[in-house]
This record gives sequence, structure tokens and C-alpha cells, in this order.
Amino acid sequence: MCRAALLLFLLATRVAMAQDIAASCAQPEYPPAGAHDGDCRRDEPGASWRGLPGAADGWWWHVQFDAPRQVGSILQVHGEGGDVLAHAPAAYVWQQSNDGVIWRDLPETVIAGERRMFRLHRLLRPVTTRHLRLRIATSRGDYPTLREVEFFPETDAKIDFPPWVLSVNITDRRGSLDGIGHVRVLRQTAAGKEMLAQHIDVTDVDPDFVAVEPRPLCMFLSGSYRDWCEVDRSVYHGLEQVLKRRLLPIWGSCGGCQLLAILEATGVDQPWDCPHCRDPAHPLLPIYTHLRCTDRTNARTACGDYAQCGMQQGPVTLLRIEDDPVFDGLPADGRFTCREAHCGQIAFLPPGWTLLATHVPGGNTVHQLMKVAGHPIYAAQFHIDMGGEHAEILAANFVTIALQYFNRRSRTGCGTWQSGG
Repeated sequence: MCRAALLLFLLATRVAMAQDIAASCAQPEYPPAGAHDGDCRRDEPGASWRGLPGAADGWWWHVQFDAPRQVGSILQVHGEGGDVLAHAPAAYVWQQSNDGVIWRDLPETVIAGERRMFRLHRLLRPVTTRHLRLRIATSRGDYPTLREVEFFPETDAKIDFPPWVLSVNITDRRGSLDGIGHVRVLRQTAAGKEMLAQHIDVTDVDPDFVAVEPRPLCMFLSGSYRDWCEVDRSVYHGLEQVLKRRLLPIWGSCGGCQLLAILEATGVDQPWDCPHCRDPAHPLLPIYTHLRCTDRTNARTACGDYAQCGMQQGPVTLLRIEDDPVFDGLPADGRFTCREAHCGQIAFLPPGWTLLATHVPGGNTVHQLMKVAGHPIYAAQFHIDMGGEHAEILAANFVTIALQYFNRRSRTGCGTWQSGG
């Protein structure tokens, strides 16, 4: 191709890709074009769009292509920077128009209550259009934020989205940051330094949430602070489905460890008790017990009162008893140290689970690290979310295992953390 022809080709290509981006309103340093700069990570001045607070009729974000363009998939990253979904579109729909006047909803993109920070919309059939508009009826917070919007011509387009993790607060303190320490520790490692994350409450966990593309790489579960007879067990129904269907790799710490075992062995449909309120002859939750609890009836001790129970707290030395890639890089003698803060524990392994680590001689908690056989689902009575050298190694190894797991599933056609796998 001669130089003049090449120049004409490049100019024509640029014109075909040119577009005009606008919005109903915008905060001064967050213009509409900031949401279409190819960077899904940044929420900084110039790198994302923010609407103005108080829009009575909602907001819209609009792109006009210089020529009709086929669109089959739309990648949307929204919410202000950070790991908690905030100031994001809540109820919205993408609309298509040929003239910018008459708009038609794309029904596959209707969202009534957004819970996801990262979402890929796949249309049933591609549309060829000059205009696309995100029509936002309500927002989580005073205004919506779009960090990135990208368009793809095919409905089955493979989207190479960065791996990201779910951090789940399993307590009944909605909106708390219980469990966010897993992400903080992970980002201190080479494997997780740039890892994206979303922190959610356990009430948002269900198969539909984890199935939405781009799919999460894995899930971390926080600890807890109430006894299991005191909680509303129905809030764990979605998590139970995710666990029992083995939908993604999971790491549960402390209370999260106990919860995984309880869901596996008993489930939410059966009532739960604790060592204080249970009938010893007919326990409702036999898999769960307390450390050195001296009172197993309700005669003297109220539920949630641990004065008569033992406590495992602070740095604790643990002992590997089975080989597993999660231990790569830990001391060769099998001993490693992590922080603990618990008085409850798992009394026995659920069927099909393997014990990987226990206490050293003189310790109090037998079941320190367990794994679902054949799946990267780990239940750790200790806290990797509290940090420490060995905690960082375990967190990085778990994420590496999750990456390998999904890459294997991608090669066999069973799914991948990359959309379109």
C-alpha cells in the first residue's frame, strides 16, 4: 500500500471510530468522555463521569457514533473508586436510537436494583445504531458515576476483563467493612497488587450475582461476632446455593469457616442452636461447638456469653498435615503462623472435606484449615485478613489456585473468569 493510500485508510478508520459523548449533566472535573477512555480502574478527575446531585428526572449518558455501528455487548463499570458500590446507577436501561430523538429500550439491559460494580450486558441480537444512551432513573447515592463503558459488535464477544474478587461481610451489620481485610492483605502481594474487588453484604450473595459477567474470580468470607443460634439463618440461603453448587473458589476465615461447614452439613432449612441453648441429647447443630465450654445447657449461661468458654486469640502456630498448593512458599517443616480470635469451632469435618492443617501440640483448635475435596473451597479457622507474612502467602496462593482453576475450566468449556469463556 502506498503512503498516500495508507494515510487515507488511517483517516477513514479514525472517522469511522469517532464519536460524540454527552450527558444530562456533569460535575466539573468528571466529564462524560471520562467514562469512555479505555480504563476501567480509575475514578479520578477526567477519568470518569459523575452526574450532578439532585436530578429530579434522573440522568442520562449518551454516545453518538459518526456512522451506524453494530453493538452486541456493553461493558459497564460504575460507582466511585473503592471496593464498595456507591454513587452508581441503581435503576437504569440502555436505549438505542437512529436519530437521537426516538429511543427504544434494549430490554436485556433493564436493571431494577443494581448490586454489581462490574457488569457485561449481552444483547439477544446485535443492533446497528447511531446513538446509545444509558437512561438512569435512580442512583445509589446522590448521583451516579460511570468509570468505563465499552461497546463490542458481537453478542458472544470474549471480553478480557481484569480478574476481580468478592469480599463478603457475613455479619448482620449491613454495610460494614467486616472482611475487607482480605483485599487489603491480598493487595500487599505480587499476585494481588492490582486486583479489583467488590465488598458486599452476604444478603447479596446468590447464584445470579456470581453468574453475571464479568464473573468474580473467587470469594472471601469475613469472620462473625454472634453465635449461630442468634442469627437469621435465612440470609445465608444464597451463599448455601453458591457453596453446594461449587460455583466459584471460596475462602472463609474464622466465622466464615464455621459458616461454610454449617451450610454444607446442616443448611439453612434446619434450625440452628449453640452449646448453651442446645439439648445435648438432640443437638440441632452438632458440627458446631465452643472451645473448652464448661456449660452446655441454658441453665446458667445465655447465648452469646462466652465467659465460660475458652478463647484462642493472637498469633498461633499451626501445623500442615496434608500437602496442598495453598502451602507453597511456607516453611518446610510444616509450621506456619496466623492470627486467631475465636471461641467457637467446627467439631468434625463435613463429608467430603479434607483436613489440611491443625494445631501444634498444646493447641486448642483441631480443625484449623479444611478443604472441599476436588474444589478450591477452603475453610480456615484463623484470620488471613488480619495480615502477617504467612497470611499474605496463603492469600496469594489461594488467588493463584483460583486463576489456575478457572483457566482449566475455560479450556474444557466449563467457564472462566474472563467473560465469554
